[in-house]
Amino acid sequence: MALPPLIEPLPKSHWLPIITAVAKQTVAELDDRPSGKVLLRQYRKLKTDAEVYRWALELQCIPHSPYGNYLWACLVQIKNHDPQAAVDAANRVIKLGIGLSPVSGGFQSLAHIDPMEPVPPTPDPSVAKLPMGNFIDAFVSARYDISYRYRPGRSSTVLHLTYQDRSELDLDIFTICDSPDPAPMQSMLRAVVGPNQRLMPLRLGADTTPRLYKEKHKAVAVLYKDAEDFEAFVSIGLAGVMSNLPIGYLPGGKPPVAESRPRTTTPSIPETVPPPRAGDRGAPRPPLNGATRATDSTGTGRLTPANDNMVTPGPPKSTSPGSKSSAPPTAKPTRSAANTNQSVPSGAGYPVADGEVLGMIPGDQMPTSPPMSAPYGAAMEPPMAIIVRQRFPRSQFRFNTGRGNTGADVVWTGGEDPGFNIGDFKPDTPSGFAKFRAQVRRIWSGGPRAVPGKPFRAAMIGYRPDGTVYVVTVLKVTP
Repeated sequence: MALPPLIEPLPKSHWLPIITAVAKQTVAELDDRPSGKVLLRQYRKLKTDAEVYRWALELQCIPHSPYGNYLWACLVQIKNHDPQAAVDAANRVIKLGIGLSPVSGGFQSLAHIDPMEPVPPTPDPSVAKLPMGNFIDAFVSARYDISYRYRPGRSSTVLHLTYQDRSELDLDIFTICDSPDPAPMQSMLRAVVGPNQRLMPLRLGADTTPRLYKEKHKAVAVLYKDAEDFEAFVSIGLAGVMSNLPIGYLPGGKPPVAESRPRTTTPSIPETVPPPRAGDRGAPRPPLNGATRATDSTGTGRLTPANDNMVTPGPPKSTSPGSKSSAPPTAKPTRSAANTNQSVPSGAGYPVADGEVLGMIPGDQMPTSPPMSAPYGAAMEPPMAIIVRQRFPRSQFRFNTGRGNTGADVVWTGGEDPGFNIGDFKPDTPSGFAKFRAQVRRIWSGGPRAVPGKPFRAAMIGYRPDGTVYVVTVLKVTP
C-alpha cells in the first residue's frame, strides 16, 4: 500500500538564495568551523529590531542537524563563547516574537509577512473552488507514532492526518512553526492548493492552523518521553542558556503538553543493553543511532563498519586537520582519573577494533556539570586523552583538546599504527554519532581543514555516563 504524500520542511538549498546576506554569513559560519566569537560579532552588527527579527526568522526556517534549526545552533555556539551574551540575544529574539527552541520548527514561506500589505480582493480561483472541508486544519483524526516513516537513527516526526473525504496526508511536525505568524491574514488569504487538494496557508502555526499546532506539541511530548536520541539532541542546547531565560521559550508561554502515549512495539531506537566491559575487543557495541555495525565472529582483529557509515569525500584542499567547537575552561582531572586496567595488545591486536573498551573513568572523577553540556564534554577530554596514550604507548599523537584548539581531538603523528588517523571524543548518543559523521563529511574529508592524505580512517571515541571510554566505530574515508 502506497504511503500518503509527505510535506517536509524546505531544505537549506531552498532558503540560501532568498535569505539576507547576514543570515547567509551565519549559515556559512555554522557549516564551516563554528566560532561563537564570530557568530556573536555577526549578531551585534544587526542594529535594529527589524534586522534582528528578519535574521532570526530566516535562520529558524532552515533545518539543522543536530540542533533542529540554524537559529538554535547559532545561540548554542554563542553560549560556548559568552553565556550571558547568548541569554541576552535569546531574550531579545523571544521578545520580538520568535518561538525559540530546537523543536520550534519553521515557516514554509516568508513571503507577504508585512501585515500592512494590501491583501488580494479575491482568492486564487483554484483555491476558491475548493470546499472549506479541504482546509489542512480540518482533519478528522491525527495520529503520531514514533516508528511511522522514521529515518534510520531518528524517531519519526511525522503526523498522519485523515480527512472527511477519506484522503490521507503526512505532515512533518517541523513544518508547523512555534513563532506567531507576522501576518496571519496574508497567510490565510494567499492560501495555496497543496497535496491531495488540501488548502494550505502560506505559514502553518498557532494563528493559522491551531489544531495542527496542538497535535505537533502532543507529538513533541511523546518524543521527549520515548526517544532517547531526541532528549539528547534537545539537551545539547538547553544546558546553561534557556534555563536562565525569565520568560520561557515561546512568546506566548509554553506549548500545550499532552500525556505520553504508550511506547510502540517497533521503536526506531533499540532498547538499552548493557555497556561494553573492560577487556572487550570487537564485542558488539551498544545500540547507537539505529545503525548496523558489522562484527567479527572471531572476536579479534579489524571490524568494518556497515556501508551506511562509509564516506566518499572530494579531494582535500589543504593539510590542516578538522575542527571542533570551543568549550569553556574546566579543571583538568589528574592522571589517576584515567585507568585502563588492562594490558596493551601486541602484534596484530595493537590496532583498535570497533567496540573495544579503552578504559574507565572512576565515578568520583566524572564531571559534575550537566550531562551533554559543553563543560561536561570539555571535562571528559583530558582523562580520555590519557586513556588513549595508555592504550597506544607505541604511537605518537597530537591532541587538540581544550579551549582555543581546533581540529580533530586526536591526530596520529607517528609510531605504530593505532588503527586510525584521526579520532574525536563524543558522547555515546545518536546525536554524538550524527555530529561525528557530519564533521567527517563536511570538514575533515574536504575543504580548508581537510585531513592530509587519502584514504584515511576517522575513529569516534565515545564516553558513557558510567565512565566507559571505548571506540564506537572507525570510518574509512575513501576518494
